Amino acid sequence: MRKIAAVVFEGLLFVEGLNAFAFMKHDFPRFWPVGVALTVASLAWIGWMSCWVFRYRLADLGLTRGQVSWGVWASIGAVFLLGLAVELRWPSPVHGEVTVTRLLTAAAFSVVYSPLYEELLFRGYLFRRTWSISPGALGSGWYRIHFASLFSAGFWALNHLPSLTLLVTLSLVDESPFVANWSFVALVALVGLVAGELRARTGSIWPGVALHALMNGLFVVSLVRVFMLGAG
Repeated sequence: MRKIAAVVFEGLLFVEGLNAFAFMKHDFPRFWPVGVALTVASLAWIGWMSCWVFRYRLADLGLTRGQVSWGVWASIGAVFLLGLAVELRWPSPVHGEVTVTRLLTAAAFSVVYSPLYEELLFRGYLFRRTWSISPGALGSGWYRIHFASLFSAGFWALNHLPSLTLLVTLSLVDESPFVANWSFVALVALVGLVAGELRARTGSIWPGVALHALMNGLFVVSLVRVFMLGAG
């Protein structure tokens, strides 16, 4: 129980106390310095715990190539193409003016920063911590879902809720910290499960990074569409 409590504590630490996502969203650009500071703090925690406490290797964090087949990459590409077709047919709503700065910033955050940082945090470190305690799974064969995937997906979904840390700046925030798009959170949890299973079955976080980047890229596609329409 003590080990489980420690993992839960770390999960809550990342999604509440060190939730960089809430401050790095494009909705709150004035809070980006806070998001950067929280990112550095999270990475420092992961580095310290991995190197000095648990003695993890790069492979333990999924930072190696693992055993990723061409079929995995092809499946990720197919999922992206399906998502792209849906996005082009029913574009995501884009609020406000889309400028070059906003477009480039959103692309850098969504396609580069978020996949690398969040996959290392949730499918790398927290996944490994959970796996060391309970490597089991629900179901069997292709239908099995590992407990580590469920755990990391759950906390990743919580990470996309407005952080309670925003309460300290409530008077400066343009929206309530308790307002959430629950359909988006459910989608995040589903993608998190898939990324977790990719991690479990390949031993690498890189397929999850690719899936994460491509899914986030669909929103950038909508931004590009609005920008081009405005430019025309």
